[in-house]
Amino acid sequence: MLELISWLDLEITQPGTWEAASFPNQLLARCVIALGHFINPQLGNLASISKTLQAAETYVLNPQDWSYSQYQNAATNSYPFGPGDGCFHLAETGYNGCEPGSGCRSGSGCLLSHQFDAAEVMVVIADELMPWLEGDRDPVVERTTAP
Repeated sequence: MLELISWLDLEITQPGTWEAASFPNQLLARCVIALGHFINPQLGNLASISKTLQAAETYVLNPQDWSYSQYQNAATNSYPFGPGDGCFHLAETGYNGCEPGSGCRSGSGCLLSHQFDAAEVMVVIADELMPWLEGDRDPVVERTTAP
């Protein structure tokens, strides 16, 4: 999990390469969606997390600057859930402070900013990502179009 967080942070924060629809931004958003659907019911379905989930799903389905901005704003309002404003540095990554790779600059550290088991969260994230990465199906589309 720490390797994923560092990789996302390094990729998203590369100078001169940022764009809303980039693969690393999409990947992080999908990780946040998986995490949210896993933890929010256990936290009593918090409205702030629900709003961030909805904004992340809108962003994933419409990866534009406007949807990314809405997603970031929602995530800021649900700190520490989601990669909005706030410090997400994880000392366990081996990177100091908020330097690239620490999970802070991209907000990828939010994936471990909770009390849930990291190995269990990684399984939940993998279950969400693998069908999409393999081109089999898109769990986000399935959830947002289900009756």
